[in-house]
Amino acid sequence: MLRKNLFLIFAIVGILFSVFMIYWGSRTPTKRSLLFEPPHAPFEHYIAGEGTIETFDQNTDLGVPFPDLIADIFVQTGDAVTKNQPLFKLDTRHLEADLQKAFAELRLAKTEFKNQNEQFTYYEVLCNKNAVSKKEYTQAYYAKTAAYDRVLVAEKRVIEIQTQIERSLIRAPENGDILQSNIRVGEFANVNPFDRKSLMIFGSNTLFQMRVNIAEEDAWRVIPNASARAYVRGNSSIQIPLTFSFIEPYIIPKQTLTGSDLERVDTRVLQIIYTFDKGTNPLYVGQLLDVYIQAKPSKYEAS
Repeated sequence: MLRKNLFLIFAIVGILFSVFMIYWGSRTPTKRSLLFEPPHAPFEHYIAGEGTIETFDQNTDLGVPFPDLIADIFVQTGDAVTKNQPLFKLDTRHLEADLQKAFAELRLAKTEFKNQNEQFTYYEVLCNKNAVSKKEYTQAYYAKTAAYDRVLVAEKRVIEIQTQIERSLIRAPENGDILQSNIRVGEFANVNPFDRKSLMIFGSNTLFQMRVNIAEEDAWRVIPNASARAYVRGNSSIQIPLTFSFIEPYIIPKQTLTGSDLERVDTRVLQIIYTFDKGTNPLYVGQLLDVYIQAKPSKYEAS
């Protein structure tokens, strides 16, 4: 009897659970209102592109004249710097040792030149010219000349090492800001052109421009000086009017790829440069925006 009652209870619970799940699944989902509507093209005929904010004079990836350890760092990300202000310094201990050696070699070269010059001068002031053979006189002359050349070489070597030490102190190329710093004291600074890691990115954090990528199939539709407008991703209420600056007349492979398996890696783009007034908008160097540019009708619209 108890066993039959348990089966009945389980059956009733199962029926109630099924009814509840059917009811729950058939409910109309609550519509969530969008905080910001996606941007809409403000022109009848337009080209859509992707704009990247960069400094007015373009971002500068600071490099090093030779690979070595980072010995000291004088600035950090966000610092405003002036032209020729020290930014960071490479390890120069080996260069300083080479400099001491070069100074010693210079002293030896000067001593040798002094000896050879005195010997040649002695031959020149002899009252009896027959006291020394022409061969000895010529050898003394060339020995003095060679010693003088060794002095010049030693002096150039000293200047070369001093220049290397001076170049190890990386300075700001002009007034601007440190946009990014990827170096640490003790790390190795490489000069490998295939290493795409930037040691330090320098630019202006007050004057901006926007580099807009236009797909090559739309390049023929571009109208110079046409109106353009950029929208901040995630907040389409922030709209920035753009002012045409110039077109870079060279189509290049697209760099900002998404990594999608369906993306064409051979995509090429035309780059158009615009200037704009940042105002109080929260915009940053390297930020991507959606850009709409007034353009000629496409071949589908024209037909």
